[in-house]
Amino acid sequence: MSEEKPIAEVIPLIRLPRSLGVFDYLVPQDRAKELAAGTLVRVPFRNRQVPAVVISLQSKSTVSKELRPIEEICLDRFVPSGHLAALLAISEELAVSPASFLFSLVPKIPAKMNPLRRAETVRPRTIKFPPSFIEKIQIATSALQKHTDIFFQIDDRFFLFTLLARLALAAHEQQRHLRILLPTQKQVIALAQALQLHGLPVKRYLPSAGSKERFDLWQQCANDNLPVLVGARSALFFPFPPQSRLCLVDEHREDWKQADKNPRYDVRSLLPLIQKYEKIQIFRTGPVPRLETFYRMSQKQCESRDLRLHAPPSVSLIHTGKSTLPPNASFLSWPLWEALEKTPRTVIFVVKKGKGSVLLCGDCRYLFRCLNCDTPLASHRAFLRCPADKEKIPIPLLCPHCQSSRLRSYGGGTEQFEDDLRAHFPQRVIYRLDRENTRPDTSWQILVGTSALLQFFSEQFVPVPSLNLVVVGEADSLLHRPDFRGQERLASILSELVALARQTHSPMILQTSFPELAVWSIASSHEQTFLETELEERKKFHYPPFGKLIKCIIQSP
Repeated sequence: MSEEKPIAEVIPLIRLPRSLGVFDYLVPQDRAKELAAGTLVRVPFRNRQVPAVVISLQSKSTVSKELRPIEEICLDRFVPSGHLAALLAISEELAVSPASFLFSLVPKIPAKMNPLRRAETVRPRTIKFPPSFIEKIQIATSALQKHTDIFFQIDDRFFLFTLLARLALAAHEQQRHLRILLPTQKQVIALAQALQLHGLPVKRYLPSAGSKERFDLWQQCANDNLPVLVGARSALFFPFPPQSRLCLVDEHREDWKQADKNPRYDVRSLLPLIQKYEKIQIFRTGPVPRLETFYRMSQKQCESRDLRLHAPPSVSLIHTGKSTLPPNASFLSWPLWEALEKTPRTVIFVVKKGKGSVLLCGDCRYLFRCLNCDTPLASHRAFLRCPADKEKIPIPLLCPHCQSSRLRSYGGGTEQFEDDLRAHFPQRVIYRLDRENTRPDTSWQILVGTSALLQFFSEQFVPVPSLNLVVVGEADSLLHRPDFRGQERLASILSELVALARQTHSPMILQTSFPELAVWSIASSHEQTFLETELEERKKFHYPPFGKLIKCIIQSP
């Protein structure tokens, strides 16, 4: 009987059709002991030599054709075994071909591989911080010694930077890999620069990095030669050395989802799989836990520590349905107008840009929606228009629900707020912050912005400049969308604005047509009330985290 030759199942690191992925190759007898899952090899594929990753070794092949041998063994542990298992499990979870998944994540293999560089020498500089930080830092470090999954509730960006800097220094001293992921590239750049300014030689990864830089970082992670890596969401897929720590900064942000290209994923939903196969420690930070994290905390699967430093702000809730408006004002209520007169420096958050609004009944708060798709109709001068299917109807005279004639447009964007403010406060320096205007002049007195405003403050890992008032000018439009996460998204925005108000010891004013909603309890730092209420609602309808939703797209040929 002839001796069975070992067979390697490999995935070529080239673009392949979905139906192709795993191929069998013969392992040379003299190299069989050197080969293991995760090894980088070169194999003959059609009429060329291509790099490939070994995913398993078999004693026999299911292929009837004669197999070709592996040409060259390039790197052992290129994809460590635990990391390979995690990537294959994630590809199955996302219903993506393992071959296309690995091809999109593994860096391009260079023709010449340079030897790994040694870790740089650390010469940390002293970070001066208030004495109030010490107790909270001790609470955080103590929790990290005991638990593998923790949520840190933080309301101060400078404290967050101080905590991360101390953990980065410990990573260098203990040779324990620390990976810090941030939701946006601007935050990655800002944090990496801030840590480097204090003498911590951290490495930075952005999706725009070149293939050589990606390959070097991948190799350093695989060989445990990189103490600290600060990166965007795709840095999650780099190998994790043993006993690594992974930090998700601002886990409540929507930027953790990659929805614009394949593979489509949410970093936060992949963490349990990563932790299962990689055996890493995970800690998340944010002003308020997201609903899925709160559920894990209630199930004793995740610990939490309150590291907030500042007292809750005083909050004024203005019912716009009952409040009168100053002359020629569209959205500035009298209480807000009076507060703006007294405060020299104010931040006003508005959900959207532009001047669009919706039509509400002033008595029963009936919202006019499209009959075809249930989307709220945008209010124009003479008609209502659906932003989705462009359907138009004349503006009605009466509410169809209660027959009231008190119909009013509500929910304008940043441009409408800016117009109102300039008309009533011509002497103030007013700046609008949105996608087109991302950097305000330092002399601003009233700053009006969309989510770009939150992004602007989240990029600053230094003490926040003084403020006198934080305003939610219009956020109800988030509640008008046919999305079960609408209130959670509003809670996420509120939590960031509350953290800003807490840091600057500023009062808050909230304008809303729905003052009875539990989501406003976030502003008073009673977030548990909202989280428990929302969790009960999700449970009734089997929404996440109690179930999974699948989006099915059907297209005609």
